[in-house]
Amino acid sequence: MDDLTALVRLVKIHRLLPRAGALLVANPPPAAIALPRAELDDALASAHRQAAEAGIVGDRLTPFLLQALQELTGGRTLRVNRGLALANAELAARLAVALADASAAAV
Repeated sequence: MDDLTALVRLVKIHRLLPRAGALLVANPPPAAIALPRAELDDALASAHRQAAEAGIVGDRLTPFLLQALQELTGGRTLRVNRGLALANAELAARLAVALADASAAAV
C-alpha cells in the first residue's frame, strides 16, 4: 500500500476489530540502495549453505546470516539495512502524525 491516507484508514478499521491483534506494515528498502533481487537471493542461498555446513541454528542463525550477507555483498546489505531502518522510522513518524491529525479532526 503506497498511499498514507489508505494506510491511516486501514489502521483505523483495524482498531475497530474485536481482538484484532497486531498490524504489520512492511516497507521495502529505498530503491536507490536496494540490492537486485537475484543478487540478494544468491547471497542468501550461499549464506544459508554456510550456516548449514557450520551447524548454525537457533538464535545464532540470524547474526550469522547478517554477517555472511555483509561479507558476500561487500558490505552493501549493511548499507541497505541502515537505509531501511531510516525509511521505517520516517514512515512510522508520517503515520503517527497522520493518525494524530485524523483523531484531532474527528473531535
